[in-house]
Amino acid sequence: MTNNTNNENNEHNFKAQTLLDIALEGQPPERKSRVLELALKSEINPNEEIIFLLMIANGQLQALIEEAPKEWRQLLLEEAPAKIEASAKEATYRAEGFVEATAKTAAAELEYTRDIALSELQKQMLELRLNKEDIAIQAQREREDITTSAIREREDIVTSAIREKEALESLKAEALLALSQDLKSKRLLFEESCQQALHTFVKAAFKEAQKSTPADNKAKASLYIAALCSAVLLVGAIAGGLIAWGLLGANDAVLGRELIQRNRGQIAKCLTDGRKGNKSCPLFLPDW
Repeated sequence: MTNNTNNENNEHNFKAQTLLDIALEGQPPERKSRVLELALKSEINPNEEIIFLLMIANGQLQALIEEAPKEWRQLLLEEAPAKIEASAKEATYRAEGFVEATAKTAAAELEYTRDIALSELQKQMLELRLNKEDIAIQAQREREDITTSAIREREDIVTSAIREKEALESLKAEALLALSQDLKSKRLLFEESCQQALHTFVKAAFKEAQKSTPADNKAKASLYIAALCSAVLLVGAIAGGLIAWGLLGANDAVLGRELIQRNRGQIAKCLTDGRKGNKSCPLFLPDW
């Protein structure tokens, strides 16, 4: 249990150490303070600047050479420069590669950021265009709905007008049929009334003619009475036609009698002309 705890503490301490701590490990406090003071004055982050760490390592190497024994110092001065130069070249190459890679990465990230910004701008423009198209489509649909509604209303109005027209035509046909039947019945009633009145009148006139006319003139009296009947029937036919066209009323037996009474003068004239031998009145032989 104790070993595990120590290992965890060592790992924590190793992770907590920075590159600067590792480079200055084991150095006197004065040297550490000088290095930190130099970093602060130069505004250098020792944990990120690799060249600064190389400078620290080079300074440590110089210090070791100065502090080493004389025989060791000669050895270090002969072999160290070549190694230091090689290490410096390698570090410079690595630093240049790192800088170049960092620049390429930064350029790639910048290009990627620009592409993302351009894509976002294109996306926004596409959304605006789609919104405009949606608004235009919605407006067109609303206009089509209004047009369709107006067409339907007109169709309903036309259909209603056609139905009303058909209903009016049906009512008109029914009214004409009823009027025709009414006129027909009135005409029949009027004709019957005229025939009855005419029959009564002619019969009375025939009896009177038989009384006042000698026996040898009965045939001639029949002709006079026939002329009278023709005149009366002519008046009745005219009256019946007027009734059929709705120009006369329908009180019918009374109207027939009144027509005969009003035309008595014409009938008497027809009789007088017949006695004088004028045959302008049409002849009609009664069937009684």
